Amino acid sequence: MLRCLIGSIATSTLLNVVLVALWFSSPTDRIELDDDDALPPDLIRLSKPVPDAAMRCGTPIPPESAWRTTHGAAAVAIFARAEGGERRQSAPQSYAWRYAIEIENVGAATVQLLTRHMVTTTSDGRVEEVKGAGAGGRLPVLSPGQRYTTSGTATLTAPLGAMHGSFQFESRGGGGAFSASIGRLLLGDRGGRAQSVPCAPEADVLARELPPTSVFSSYRVLVGATVEYVPSRSDADLLRHAFQYDVHIHNGRAAPVVIHGREWTVLDARGVARTESGAGLGGVEATGKVRLEPQQGLKYRGMFELPTETGIAAARYVVTLEDEDEEDEATYDVLLAPMGVTADGRPVPHIAQNAFAAAAALSEPLRSVPAG
Repeated sequence: MLRCLIGSIATSTLLNVVLVALWFSSPTDRIELDDDDALPPDLIRLSKPVPDAAMRCGTPIPPESAWRTTHGAAAVAIFARAEGGERRQSAPQSYAWRYAIEIENVGAATVQLLTRHMVTTTSDGRVEEVKGAGAGGRLPVLSPGQRYTTSGTATLTAPLGAMHGSFQFESRGGGGAFSASIGRLLLGDRGGRAQSVPCAPEADVLARELPPTSVFSSYRVLVGATVEYVPSRSDADLLRHAFQYDVHIHNGRAAPVVIHGREWTVLDARGVARTESGAGLGGVEATGKVRLEPQQGLKYRGMFELPTETGIAAARYVVTLEDEDEEDEATYDVLLAPMGVTADGRPVPHIAQNAFAAAAALSEPLRSVPAG
């Protein structure tokens, strides 16, 4: 069922992709994985959630964690540590921690890191998720015994919280895809002492909730994105709500990829679809056609407006896949998976398309917001 659904998505219009909203047909579908790099990273992740022992819910946690994940001949150990907690001089108030993550291949198989999923939780239960391609701007390949270190910044609206997550890997040599957990660790300010932070639920994608972030792999071209509300460019009285998206596209293939064009579709809270398409990537810099060499990535930013404070956004990029062994001039769709569009940062439940608009095959233009 899953394989048929993915195939139908790849050949449907983008609007149908938005209306599907997830890559599974019901909350009770059984998740089964095989050696197929087209499987959605969310399904790889949900096939092996972060174990209870790594989450350590209900007990004080220190600002570090260590966890080992085994998948056949592949095994990955992940050590994470956070420090900081300084208050930033901004409105609304926020606190920042620097974290470092060391990934070690402790198995017998070579593995490649493809995607990531990071989750932060405040002491009052607010959850934020970030999904993306690779780590530290790379898709590292680790032979047995090799290590890779990445770092970043976690920002919360409270002075106390926690972080956990996972990386999705591919085991080279036919081992298939698997998810390796990042154990939960403290984001606090008490000199490294353990503290209690309650666990809180992530967006329930099996119940068709969408957080304001997504990641997907099409033909080993990975697309990760986040979207956030921009109050300074919004006016609720005029039904103009501005949202900023950041997209990271990474070529995980062994040959170059050329991105020729894009098509965005956003479904607002009333079920009305809005579309924007054109040559190149577009965005605030009006980026044109782009060529990505093997293992090369790029980031770009754009903005759009909706008349409602919530919605669902998705996109597709029209690409050609170069291969030295083949003369293939065909174009392919590389997908940006559906993600929630929300003013408060919380997950967006499923939105059905407006019945009249669907029957009339109508969609409105998506209003882009210029830079400035």
